[in-house]
Formats: sequence, C-alpha cells, structure tokens
Amino acid sequence: MRRSILADGTITEEEQRAQTALERKITHVERGEASLSSPEQMPFDLPLAYWLSVKEVNAVGDAVKLTCAILLLHGGRDNQVIDQDWAIWKAALVRRANATLKRYESLGHLGIAVDAGWLANEIPNGHVDSVLIGDVAEWITQTGTPSGIAECAL
Repeated sequence: MRRSILADGTITEEEQRAQTALERKITHVERGEASLSSPEQMPFDLPLAYWLSVKEVNAVGDAVKLTCAILLLHGGRDNQVIDQDWAIWKAALVRRANATLKRYESLGHLGIAVDAGWLANEIPNGHVDSVLIGDVAEWITQTGTPSGIAECAL
C-alpha cells in the first residue's frame, strides 16, 4: 500500500491514516491479537483464518521441492510481487535446470503493460502482453506441460 500512496511523491493525511490503520491490523495478526469474529479488524477485511493460512504457506520452499518443470513470470512494474520477492525466487531456483524464470520490465502484476508511472493500478481493460503469452505457449510446448502437471506434486 505504501508504494501506491507514494506514487505521486506525497502522502496525504488520509493516506497516512489508512497506512497506519493497515499497519496496526497487520501487527495484530502477526502477534495473534486479532479476533476471529471481526473481519473488519483484519487487513483488507479478510478473516483471521485467511491470514493465518497465508502465514503457513512457504511457496518458495514448496517450489524448490517440486521435480517437475516450473515457469515463473515477473513484471518489472509489479506492485504485488516486488523486486525483492523476485530476487528470492531467482536465488532459490537458479540451479534448477527445469525452472524457467522470465522477467518483463514493462509489465505489471496481471501481465499488462504499465506506463512509467507504474505504481498506479493496471488498466482493468488492458490486454495480457502478447510476448508473455507467446513465452507461456512456447514453454508449454517445450516441456509437455500442462499434460504432465497432474504428476507434479510435493
């Protein structure tokens, strides 16, 4: 959220209040102080059970254990999977011969081109980049995936 509100270079009082409230909610969840019965007390009004389940997920660790081919795509202007996250994925999978990692500098989280002011949301009626689509199609053809995806399990 902080990245989004900093997009124009300033933080209004309203934006700061929203950021502070979000940070407080996150702290309550992390400390286990939140109530299961009040989703409005949770970040983004999602129930505590959701946040607790997310805390249990180790997606990078799970991906490392997979033996099947993996394709990871990252938009250089992604607001949700930031560059630090991408670096963790790359470091974890760099030695995997069957892991393909591709980065698209001008794309956001949805695979849609985002202008230079990329901290703004992606255009809802935009189109997934044709190069990305081509790369996915080529990867499927080369790896035989998704026909073998059912055999890929932890």
